Amino acid sequence: MGKSGEERDPYEFVQFVFVSMHGYGIDFEDMDQANEFLGYAMKVMNSVRLWCSHGYTPDEVMRQTTIYPGTTTIVPESSHAAAMLAEGQEQLD
Repeated sequence: MGKSGEERDPYEFVQFVFVSMHGYGIDFEDMDQANEFLGYAMKVMNSVRLWCSHGYTPDEVMRQTTIYPGTTTIVPESSHAAAMLAEGQEQLD
């Protein structure tokens, strides 16, 4: 796995889990069983408090993040958004 504080590749984690389990002689009967186990493993990983997230878990960070904030501030030179809004003002009203 990566160094502490380094962003990790989720595929690397999945491979690490399955290789480790195989090393202990744990094998799955079918893909459904492997997918069910992987779902539990991902829940565990998303529940771990991380230093890089100021002690929050990935799940907590996702719940705090708003995808579309209620108020949007447009500043000059912000990808010409102000000009586009001015052109489409009639449609907005």
